[in-house]
Amino acid sequence: MNKKAKYSDIIYLLFFAWLIGVTIVNYLTYNYTISINAYAGFLGWIIVIILKFRDNIKAQYGVLTLLILSVFNIICFSSESMSFGSANTFWIGSLYFNYPGIDPFILLIALIYLSINWKFIKPLYQRIFTPSDEEFINEYTRKVDFYYNKFSSYNNVEFSTVLSDIKDYPVEAQEAINKIAAQKAKYVL
Repeated sequence: MNKKAKYSDIIYLLFFAWLIGVTIVNYLTYNYTISINAYAGFLGWIIVIILKFRDNIKAQYGVLTLLILSVFNIICFSSESMSFGSANTFWIGSLYFNYPGIDPFILLIALIYLSINWKFIKPLYQRIFTPSDEEFINEYTRKVDFYYNKFSSYNNVEFSTVLSDIKDYPVEAQEAINKIAAQKAKYVL
């Protein structure tokens, strides 16, 4: 972990601590109510602080998780709620929940975090959202087999039309067409 990422994690955790402190002061002095979302945020913050002392990489995942959950207002760190979408609250007795929505302030903070820690985020993003080599090969093979089965059922006139327009087809279809053409050339000889 580079110094910039390490310090950015500490700065974000201190920022969350400041929000938590303001919320607790508001609760004690001004009798604000604290939502279940805020309690969940406090608990998440404590867990990430413990992780920070044990393992910096897991703490970085923790800060990222806190930010993502905060952006969607699933957890929060303050008694005030600001969000696009739904700013309603749901009361159960004396407890209340904030409905999910997008918090624009935390979204801006998350975007800044992503730009600072892009070297950490990029491989994580690729691992989650792009297929592995094995998955890519399996998908490619599945498509080639699909086109092979499709074009092998064509008669000679239909297949010659497909063969003349081979450049109009995707790469997988071109491979299947070439394979069928090679097989038909063997039978002709």
